[in-house]
Amino acid sequence: MCQKAEPADGWTVCNGCLGRLDDDLARIVELTRLAADRLIRETKGSSNGSRSVPSSRPPIDLAALDAAMGLDVLPILESWERMIRSDYGLSPYGPATRARSGPLAAEQARSGVSGPPVTLIGCTGFLRAWLLRLAETPTFPLEELAREIREAVRSLERYDPTREGRRDGVPVHCTSDHPDADGRTCGYQLWTNGADIVTCGRCLTRWTPDDLLDAHDMDLLPAAVLILLDPDHPNPRERIKGWAKRDRLTTHATAPNPAGGKPLPLYRLGEYRELLGTRTTEDTA
Repeated sequence: MCQKAEPADGWTVCNGCLGRLDDDLARIVELTRLAADRLIRETKGSSNGSRSVPSSRPPIDLAALDAAMGLDVLPILESWERMIRSDYGLSPYGPATRARSGPLAAEQARSGVSGPPVTLIGCTGFLRAWLLRLAETPTFPLEELAREIREAVRSLERYDPTREGRRDGVPVHCTSDHPDADGRTCGYQLWTNGADIVTCGRCLTRWTPDDLLDAHDMDLLPAAVLILLDPDHPNPRERIKGWAKRDRLTTHATAPNPAGGKPLPLYRLGEYRELLGTRTTEDTA
């Protein structure tokens, strides 16, 4: 909890903190899915063309297997769900969980947990549905829940592919529908260069870099971001200044300069892309 903003009316926390907790619970499901992606072995044709055989790859990452099944975080989430059910007089695992099933059933049986199988999506869904009620209860340790959820997210973030290797190109956000289908856009940050296909880590939408940029053509960006689209030019920043002086590139707004000094001019991404596609010999000289 941020402990800075005033709690919302009738709540023990502010809107921002409760929203971040909800996002963290959704993020846990995303990251376990990304961990599962690491377990999909690539295949290649055999020498006789009769069947596919595993390509040369390192052995399966057992930690990723545990994460994909939710075994790293499920005990934490399940203990909070059990406590909430107890505190609010709900059945331990009654009608709301009777239909649960999934790959964790065997693991649950071995661990001695009674009742219908507990699933990661079931636990996160229950906790997200109860967040507003928990925020209205002064005695509920919501800050402790937020801390444990945040730690779980941090432990899983090693499976986020956007945190690996170089991040090239322009940082943009995925404009597909959010997986929760609640009217929001996905909003996951992606990078436009470095691969022919960019896969969103949240909604799994597959983009080409050009399609990603097309969705952001109306965005206003500083020169420091735009020059990432043209790494082969010897001095793209100076060329942007030249285009701006000749009124070929319009300054639509300004932004504060983090280094101090004059505000930074902001240019429309689509206009800059169009100039890149039609630049003359004079521009590239």
